[in-house]
Amino acid sequence: MANRHYYATSDQEEELALKLALEASLADAGNTAAARGTSGSSQQQPPARSNNSHPAGPAPYSSSGNGAVQQPPYGYPRLPEQQQQQQQHLPGLPQQPQQQQPQQHQQQAPSRPQQQQTTQQPQQGSSSNSGTAKQPLWQKPLKLLDSAMQKMAAETGSQCGGCGKWLGLAPGYTVRALGQQWHPECFRCAGCQQPLTLNGGANTFAVGHDQQPYHEACHKQLFHPVCSVCKQYIPEGPSGQTEWREHPFWRLKQCPSHYADGSVSCCSCGRLQPLADEWASLQDGRHLCLECLDTLVVDTKDAQPLYDEILGFFARMGMPHPYKAPLLLVEGPVLDEYGHKEGRRQDAAHAPMFSVRGLCVAHVYTTIPSVVRAVGQGLGFGAAPVSSIATRMAPLQQHCSVSALLVMYGLPRLLLGSIVAHELMHAYLRMRHVTGLPLQVEEGLCQLVAMLWLDSQDFWAKQQQGGYQERLLSYLGYQIRTDTSEVYGDGFRIAMEKFQMRGLKALVEHVIAHGQWPNWSA
Repeated sequence: MANRHYYATSDQEEELALKLALEASLADAGNTAAARGTSGSSQQQPPARSNNSHPAGPAPYSSSGNGAVQQPPYGYPRLPEQQQQQQQHLPGLPQQPQQQQPQQHQQQAPSRPQQQQTTQQPQQGSSSNSGTAKQPLWQKPLKLLDSAMQKMAAETGSQCGGCGKWLGLAPGYTVRALGQQWHPECFRCAGCQQPLTLNGGANTFAVGHDQQPYHEACHKQLFHPVCSVCKQYIPEGPSGQTEWREHPFWRLKQCPSHYADGSVSCCSCGRLQPLADEWASLQDGRHLCLECLDTLVVDTKDAQPLYDEILGFFARMGMPHPYKAPLLLVEGPVLDEYGHKEGRRQDAAHAPMFSVRGLCVAHVYTTIPSVVRAVGQGLGFGAAPVSSIATRMAPLQQHCSVSALLVMYGLPRLLLGSIVAHELMHAYLRMRHVTGLPLQVEEGLCQLVAMLWLDSQDFWAKQQQGGYQERLLSYLGYQIRTDTSEVYGDGFRIAMEKFQMRGLKALVEHVIAHGQWPNWSA
């Protein structure tokens, strides 16, 4: 695989680094505790010893009159009996007389832990000073240790490319890949999120378009091109590179072998048939995909409503036809036969679909000049011999009549309509008795009208379910705009430029009058 990369691992001695990190964390913990002790001593100071108190041993406790034991400043409280026993074992301490407690106060005071439990439970409805629970004490050393690790990673430059932490706690080895070092558990596949080190012992990986590491299998599943015909991964060539052919509009990738193994393509949209799909086949050997089959126009009768619609489009553009020529849907051999009779050019096989799938059949009549006697001259008896006779030629006139429009049958509505619009422009020029125009001028005008009609179908295409008609409409317009031929492609681009200056009606009238492109400036 051309995208295969390797990572390297190395064992490391980390006991010293771990010891340094722990010592740093403990030192920070000691400093924090000392700071807290200092701040606490300023808030609550223990009572000063009296002059007659002994320096050794705790100060004696006394009980109040209500039977409650006065709490010492530090530590847990002692009961009176325990206090007396301790004083008896400590020589030199003065004995405190035991006061008799009233009968109702002989019940022992509750211990301090029970008081803390009662005071720690907040009452319902009472507001607490801190909105969250207090952090457990055991988490503080871990935070200090994490802070020490971050600091050491920044100082030593030994930082994980995944988590960004210090690499000193790696269990045994680190991974070197993509110009960085990683913890083994941090070097993960961006697809399945599993560690790349758990790759069955292989130390290979792939890098995606996002510059992230992947398992080779995950990278192939996410990024490797899949053929739209056989639905398999496109294989690598002899050079190790993956080569495929891609449709310029539909962006479908296919194995190059499918263009030589007899794979069929749709005669409308140009896509290759997937092996798992079933397409419609016509009698002349053409095939239609299921999406194009939805709007198929079968015969001449079915095409008449669309034909009337396009004639109305010409009328709205200011170019009504003087009469309605017949529209016939025919098979390919009939179209080829009349194409030869009309003198279709030899390179028509390389022309776009508008030329090879439609034809305007027209007849051109030219008047024959004859000799006409000049005024004031004649032949008579007794006159001088006539050496010559003055004549004048009658003006040369051409008359055209359109016999029919022939279009190949078995096409979807949008493709058929664009071809009919193209041929109706030819018919309009013939009905205006225009012949002999340069091919680029006439075919450029016809392609312009076909494109304008396709633009008018945008609303209809959006009303169709599934959205395919919108894509097919864009594809047909793309075919016209990107045509590279000198006659059809360049002719369309010149016609579109002139159309944007003055409009279609002014452009057509100029061509009819002068037989060439207008020399308009923007």
